[in-house]
Amino acid sequence: MALLVLGAAAALADFYRWGYEYGHNLDPNAAIQVPGMSYQPPVIGYKQLLNFGAWSYPDWGGWIFVAAGVVIVATYAFEAFFREKRLKRPEGRAVAVTLAGLLLLSACTTGPEPLRYGQDNCHHCKMGLSDTKFGAEIVTKKGKVYKFDDVNCMQLFVNAGEVKPEDIAQQLVVDFAKTQQLIPVETAYFLYGGDVRSPMNSKVAAFANPADRDKANAMLKAEAMDWNQIKERFTKTTAHHH
Repeated sequence: MALLVLGAAAALADFYRWGYEYGHNLDPNAAIQVPGMSYQPPVIGYKQLLNFGAWSYPDWGGWIFVAAGVVIVATYAFEAFFREKRLKRPEGRAVAVTLAGLLLLSACTTGPEPLRYGQDNCHHCKMGLSDTKFGAEIVTKKGKVYKFDDVNCMQLFVNAGEVKPEDIAQQLVVDFAKTQQLIPVETAYFLYGGDVRSPMNSKVAAFANPADRDKANAMLKAEAMDWNQIKERFTKTTAHHH
C-alpha cells in the first residue's frame, strides 16, 4: 500500500514537473506572447487558459491504478480489523466458507460478451467488426472469449487448432433479424448462399426462429441449413485448401 501511494505521488510530481517545463520554458522569439502569463496544464482538474479551457483527469490506466489502490486498502482493513475477530466465532467461519464458495463459482462462470462493432477485431482475420447483422463468438470453458466478424472465420479458427473443440463451452452467432443479438449455433436456423452478403463472404445468415429465416429468404433466395451442415461445409473448405 505504501509503495502504491509513493508511486502515485512520484508520478503526479513528475507530471507536474513536465507541465511546468512545458509552460515556462518558452521561446523568447515566439510569434504570440502574453506578458506575465505561462501556459501550464493542470495536473488534475480544470484551468482556463485565455479563451480555451484545459481539463486533466485520469484515463483508463489511471482509474485501474485507483481501483488497485482501493482493493489494497480494503484488503488491509479486512485483515487488520475484521478477519481475526470474526473467524474466531463459528458464524464467522461459516461466512468465510460461503464467501469463498461464491468467489469460486463466480470465477468458474462462463458467458458471452456483447460484440462491440467499430471497436472489436476478428480473432481470425483481424478485420474490425462492422456489420451488425453478422458476427460470431466462442466462449471457452475457462471463460475466455473469442470474437469473429463472420461464421466462416469462427469455424476456420477452430479448424486451425487455435482452440480445441473439447475446450469450447459455447459457440454463438448473431441473429440476422435482431442485430447484435447472440444465439447458440446448435439452435440457430441458417441460410447459405443466394444474396447473403456477409463480411468475409461466408454467405451465411443465422436466425433465432424459422419464421424470421423464411421471411428473410423471400429476398435472399438462399438454402436453408442447420449448424452441422454449415460446420461441415467450412471444415471441408479448409481441408481442400490445405
